[in-house]
Amino acid sequence: MPCPVALFSPQGQPLACTHPIRAPFAQMVVRQCLDDPARSGQIAGSYGAQYAVLKGEDQQPLCILLFMEAAGQDGLLAPVRTLLLLLLQEHNLHAQLFFESDEHLSFVREILFSNAYQNVALREQAIRRQYPVSANRVVMLFDPLDDSLQELGERRETPLVSRKDLFSKTIAMAPGYHFDDIFDLLNLKRIVLLKMIPPEMSDFPEEYLYTFAQAVLAMMQRMDGGQFRVSIGSCYNELAEIRNSYEEACFIANHFDFFDIEDRGILFVTDHIADYLFSLLPDSYFAEKFAPLAPLTGSRSNLPQTLCALSRYNMNFQETARAMCLHRNTLLQRYSKMDTLTKLDPAKNRQDRVTARQYALFHRRRTIIRAGSIIRGKSILTQLYDWLAECISRNSDGAIQLEVQTVGLSGNNALLLEMLRQDKIDFCVGQAGMLLPLLGDAISIVDVPFLFPSPHQAIQILNGPVGQQLLAPLQDSGFYGLAFWSMGWRYFTSRSELPIRQPQDLNGRSVRIMRKPLLDAFIRYLGAEPCYISYDKLTDAIDSALVDVQENPYQNFYDMRLYESHRNLLELNMLFDSNVLLTSSRFWNRFSVSEQQTLSRSIQQTVTWNSSSFYHITAAAKPAILEKGVGIHIPSQKESLPWRRAAKEFILSSSYRQLYLDFLRKTEEGGELLDGSFDV
Repeated sequence: MPCPVALFSPQGQPLACTHPIRAPFAQMVVRQCLDDPARSGQIAGSYGAQYAVLKGEDQQPLCILLFMEAAGQDGLLAPVRTLLLLLLQEHNLHAQLFFESDEHLSFVREILFSNAYQNVALREQAIRRQYPVSANRVVMLFDPLDDSLQELGERRETPLVSRKDLFSKTIAMAPGYHFDDIFDLLNLKRIVLLKMIPPEMSDFPEEYLYTFAQAVLAMMQRMDGGQFRVSIGSCYNELAEIRNSYEEACFIANHFDFFDIEDRGILFVTDHIADYLFSLLPDSYFAEKFAPLAPLTGSRSNLPQTLCALSRYNMNFQETARAMCLHRNTLLQRYSKMDTLTKLDPAKNRQDRVTARQYALFHRRRTIIRAGSIIRGKSILTQLYDWLAECISRNSDGAIQLEVQTVGLSGNNALLLEMLRQDKIDFCVGQAGMLLPLLGDAISIVDVPFLFPSPHQAIQILNGPVGQQLLAPLQDSGFYGLAFWSMGWRYFTSRSELPIRQPQDLNGRSVRIMRKPLLDAFIRYLGAEPCYISYDKLTDAIDSALVDVQENPYQNFYDMRLYESHRNLLELNMLFDSNVLLTSSRFWNRFSVSEQQTLSRSIQQTVTWNSSSFYHITAAAKPAILEKGVGIHIPSQKESLPWRRAAKEFILSSSYRQLYLDFLRKTEEGGELLDGSFDV
């Protein structure tokens, strides 16, 4: 550049300067311009500088530029703006490709979820990525406030990649940012950051981290309107130990409303280390420790909640009464009753106060189920996960919580199964075809074309005795098949010049399908060429005409914006989508019989909702697709006959014939009639 240039965030925070010695001068000028935006040009001109706010294609401010010693050089802005936009575009593309990669988990997840025996592989990854193996760092969890999240949801839906990019910009601008800080989104809500602590800050890490967290929270609220709270684990030096900091931060996050009585929004596990260590004790300790408090419990008893509130406010009766909306005399009466029943006096006895504190945390203890997801934000499977989480929380009175962790966006079902095997997640849901290595061809029966006459009957049969028999052999491999879920009918779509109406229209065409051997064989039977393309690569494959036809439910078709290239959709209820909810037998057996019954009841309620709300949750995107100008063809009964005939001829002449006949027999024995789905 022919003159010194300084770059600032839209809020005026310095980002870079070509001549560092001029940085204080530039900051002074920009501060004055921000204080009086209407006169910013005149103000900068009085210092011989040019001031400009760069905006993106969406007309949102990207940054502030200050050209110093630039009087009369009006041609500088255009080339600099072009250069910055190109760099930003390249950065966003790189971030998106990394985030949607289906080859590996992100490095952050490998660090947090790796077991001790994987330490060598973890070190090798760190060295390959030039990430420090030994350095002081902590885990910071950023969780949105429920009210803030609801407000954001009403205002707009922020895509995962955009949210990740937004947070990346935020932490990079925050004072205290370190170039080795790395982060990831664990789910739609939670962000996890591995924060480096510079050696010069190692003596006062809490002050350093608190200042950094405050800056991030302030900028996130200004840039996106979201309000977050931060849970911070303790500092560890070795990479393999960072999982400990993560578990500590999770403990703080799970009890945040209990600990944060001053409403600071930022909490450290180091301030609650005794509480955390207590949470690690075995159940046998709790049973003995709280035996004297057994008289507090009982139907309609409010004494346990009262003791927990008193403990939270450190036996301050005035604060507790205010928080519980009670008269102080009422609270004193309850306390007297507790004293009589338990012979404990925590207001006066220090040891009893410790017992009360432990009881309060034990009373609040939650079991967290980590559910893995490889799907996008508003997908049908996400809605089913949300419904299941609500049912589990309600049926367990909040004692069990389901937390969905987004481990990818590519539809890599094999990744889910492997994470479940390694105990990195506790639940997962994926295409039935992912179970082929465990169940063999038997599971392929769910992919038979026209197998089910209606979604309600399909879900009922697959979650009844016949479906249970299909999934039962999973136990030999250490898994439990908990339920079948469905995203709906999967429909063929194609470009405007290639409408699909009859089976012969597929002849010679390339058709993108999922890895389903039976469907692969049926597509080949129709003269087409099946091809496998991962979910995140499908849009590019269609745009570049690598595939002629693809099949997906309505919601997926809309979410991936496939309507931009594919203008024809054949609404033929032939291919039914089947997903299986799985857990490991090792994890399932950790629960008591009553807890297993609670989970089973919640799962059944979710299945019922999937069935009863089928149209609402699977075809809700149809009107939006029609608005995009996509032609949806609903074949008449006569038009669907060739498809049914081809499906019948295929299945009865294929190696799947006996599986099909056995399935029909079992459903008939169970009172369901399917042997008519191929009548022509």
